[in-house]
Amino acid sequence: MRQIASAGFILSLSLFALFHFIELLYSSAFITAALSCFGICSLFFTLILLPWRALLPPMLMLTAALLIMITSAEVDPALFFAEGARQMRALLVMLLLIPMVGWVLKQENYIGALTGFFQKQLQTSKRFYFGVLTTTQISAYFLLFGSIPVMFQLLQNIVGSKKEEDWESFKASALLRGFSLSTLWVISTPSLAYVVTIMQADIVLIVVQGTLIALLGVVLAVLLFHFDEKAYSLNITGELKQIFSDYQKDKQQSSLVLEFCGLFLSLLAAIFLMNSLLPFDILTLLPIVIFSWTLLYFLLKRKAVQLYQEFRQYLSPANGLSSRAREFSIFLAAGFLIYSLNGSGWGYIVVEAVYSLTEEVAWLNLLWFLPFTVPLLAMGGLMPSTVMVLVGGILQHIPLPYPPELIVLALTTGSVFAVLLSPMIVPAIVLSGENGRSPLKNSLLSQWKFALLFYICTQAYIQTVIWF
Repeated sequence: MRQIASAGFILSLSLFALFHFIELLYSSAFITAALSCFGICSLFFTLILLPWRALLPPMLMLTAALLIMITSAEVDPALFFAEGARQMRALLVMLLLIPMVGWVLKQENYIGALTGFFQKQLQTSKRFYFGVLTTTQISAYFLLFGSIPVMFQLLQNIVGSKKEEDWESFKASALLRGFSLSTLWVISTPSLAYVVTIMQADIVLIVVQGTLIALLGVVLAVLLFHFDEKAYSLNITGELKQIFSDYQKDKQQSSLVLEFCGLFLSLLAAIFLMNSLLPFDILTLLPIVIFSWTLLYFLLKRKAVQLYQEFRQYLSPANGLSSRAREFSIFLAAGFLIYSLNGSGWGYIVVEAVYSLTEEVAWLNLLWFLPFTVPLLAMGGLMPSTVMVLVGGILQHIPLPYPPELIVLALTTGSVFAVLLSPMIVPAIVLSGENGRSPLKNSLLSQWKFALLFYICTQAYIQTVIWF
């Protein structure tokens, strides 16, 4: 039964993506109806694939959506199923194709080459910490939260058998903080691309603004580490000098570093260029660019066989795309909930009530509170990306007196807090699986000071822009 459900999920989701791209070129009632049908089928198969505990988030959202539909005269049941199944279409297609970027990094040891190339610059604790923060963000551009286990294994290879608590604390804080900051500017993050699209924000401004705020976060993280290090019993700098004393640069490292820089810049440039040339929003454009860029890489490297193997494994019913059924089920269910909230007007009422409340106090506004919506819901097990999609989907129909770039920043800073503080979501759980510490210790207990400091600094920027 599971094998059949897995094959059905892969087939229906693949057809959903195919019809999505067909409709971009040629629209008809049949194609639109087929999209809805394949979306509903994909959701049905994901619910069969999921274990009981994993069913809770999508079932809660579906139940809430159905209750709103039943109790609201404004929501037509037929449109609820048809439109709700297509609500997340561009985001779902992006989720389907975004792993292709990670296939590129698997072909060569680019991350290891970066570390070896810059080993002379990494021989003090603070420089090494800065390097891990930065490299984690860059690798997240290609691997998303898969950058956490990749970077952890790289650190393990560097430090070897050192298992002291100080080293584990060093690695955990650097990786979690680095990955959290990537959510501010890494445009290949599906939730960021979705929010940028629906808020009609300027993509270049979002990336520049997010990069600068992320750099501020890196400085704050290194500053906080400077004080935390004083409580360490180990001399991290001394151990790093001993570790890197045996490292030697070679020509292959240099060529791999240049190749990696070229890959990073070419993908970023392709996204910006196509965004200025093609009449598509960034969420629709990204899957097209990613697919073309990945295909071009494998063809230029003459690795067509490896590309075929990656596709074969990814579309395998045994351990491929079906392993991500939980992720797709949540976003499919979120589509129905967003449609029902917007159709009934309930989302507008809630946001308008909060906005009116903040207007009662001169110095308060909605952007003070917006970042907290993401970590609070993430504490219940919802992924930050899901919360951003839900909140963003509600806000898109509400005229707010703030620049869209600031609204996006408020939501992405909320995503930073969720990654740092919630022990219930993927980054903290993945990290705990690697280092053996509890998710609570890796996240909330270790990161609350950095999260508080980062909130103060980002709000200082947001409120300054609003008032001046």
